[in-house]
Amino acid sequence: MGIRHQLQHERDAEWLRRPDVVRGLREVARANLVYDLLVGTRELPAAIEIVREVSEARFVVEHLAKPPRTSGDLSAWVSALRALAQ
Repeated sequence: MGIRHQLQHERDAEWLRRPDVVRGLREVARANLVYDLLVGTRELPAAIEIVREVSEARFVVEHLAKPPRTSGDLSAWVSALRALAQ
C-alpha cells in the first residue's frame, strides 16, 4: 500500500523539502507504506535529496518521472534518474 501526491502540480519544485512534508514522509515510513514519487524532471532534484534524507522510507518513481519527450532533450532527466537510482 502506498501514498501519493501529484508533485508536478505544486508550484514549488522544492515542495518535497518542506519540513512538514519531511515529517509526513517519516510517518509514512514508520507505517511501512510506500511513497509514490509523481514527479517530472523539474522535481527530480528535490526527490533525490528527500530519498537520501528519509532513507528509511521506500519510494517508487511513477511513470519514469515523466521524461521530457516533447523537447527531445533527455540529458537532465537521465542524469537525475541516475542520481536517484544511487
